[in-house]
Amino acid sequence: MFDKATLSYVKLPDGKIVNGSESVSQTTAPPDLSYVAKDLNVHNGRSSTTTTNSDGILPGRAYKSIGVKPVVNAVRTKSACRHGWRRRI
Repeated sequence: MFDKATLSYVKLPDGKIVNGSESVSQTTAPPDLSYVAKDLNVHNGRSSTTTTNSDGILPGRAYKSIGVKPVVNAVRTKSACRHGWRRRI
């Protein structure tokens, strides 16, 4: 087990502890940050395992592009201009 606490202090010859000399150190296991998920970093439909504890990299999920280039939509509205219809973006 990694969970361990150590207490140290200064003790006088008569057995009394010197105030303020107490020191505690604790050793704990690091959390396991590795995981398995689908589509990590690349949308390929495959499950991948991370090795975050050893390499420090925490990848995110990749989302599939819909493959359509973004465009500006033109809305036609009836207006009071002399041509009747006006294109508004």
